[in-house]
Amino acid sequence: MHFHKVLMKGYVAVFVCFTTKAVHLELCTNLTKEAFLAAFARFVGRRGFPSKLMSDNGKTFIGAQRATEKEFVDFIKQVSPEIVQRYTPQGINWQFITPSAPHMGGLWESAVKTFKSHFKKGAGNYKFNYELFTTLLVRIEAVLNSRPLTTLSQDPSDFTALTPGHFLKGAPILATPELGVGSLSLLNQWERIKILHHDFSRRWKEEYIKDLDKRYRLKSPEKAPKLGDCVIIHDDCLPPTEWRLGRIEKLHYGSDGHVRVVDLRTQSGILTRPLVKLCFLSHIDETANNEKTADTTVTPIK
Repeated sequence: MHFHKVLMKGYVAVFVCFTTKAVHLELCTNLTKEAFLAAFARFVGRRGFPSKLMSDNGKTFIGAQRATEKEFVDFIKQVSPEIVQRYTPQGINWQFITPSAPHMGGLWESAVKTFKSHFKKGAGNYKFNYELFTTLLVRIEAVLNSRPLTTLSQDPSDFTALTPGHFLKGAPILATPELGVGSLSLLNQWERIKILHHDFSRRWKEEYIKDLDKRYRLKSPEKAPKLGDCVIIHDDCLPPTEWRLGRIEKLHYGSDGHVRVVDLRTQSGILTRPLVKLCFLSHIDETANNEKTADTTVTPIK
């Protein structure tokens, strides 16, 4: 007896936290409300119940919102007053952005665009079963949640950055130690997952660092590097969830009087790097001030 493999289209539900910028990816087999509600149940089981849920006006989301609201109302009618008092605050506060205004969902639209573009570049030509696809998604999710958001302190000996992983598990997200991709083969499906994982990480890290540097320069166009500043060091040889940080130890000026090269103190010693190979990481106080300013000017999705 012979069995023929049937190829099916898969979909990825992208959840983004408005507070911590953490990302959660769930694989769905179709676009029905039932498939999304199953993905949402898996999300709640691992990440907890959200205080607010926002989405666009897709039919899947509208149907899911109506189904969860009806189910919650029916649940409240059937249980005792004590349970009603306990679960009433957990009703889903599901809000939709204005129709035909995708820019109001810029936070999740950006996450979806980033994931799709890098995933297609690396894995767009391969076919996966459910188990392989889920494994790759979880690995990619770990990379996204390992990104540095800001420094934790101004201590010169502290090279720790605050990441979304700190909010999810209380510590940086670490990957399983693995051999370099040079010893792996695309013919082995499980080794292929590792190769694609590393390829996604390399592509996305490069884009994230460029975007972070661009935003830093827009906010502080005339701010010169100074001693003690924390920076991200470009390094393609690191594991997918690892980021190399350093603090400026010495400034080297060019003939025009501007800083072109710096000495950096890292966990492994002193490095000398040009500024073009570095990305400045804001301190937590500066980030808080920027977030406060943003909250007063951008209100649709907060």
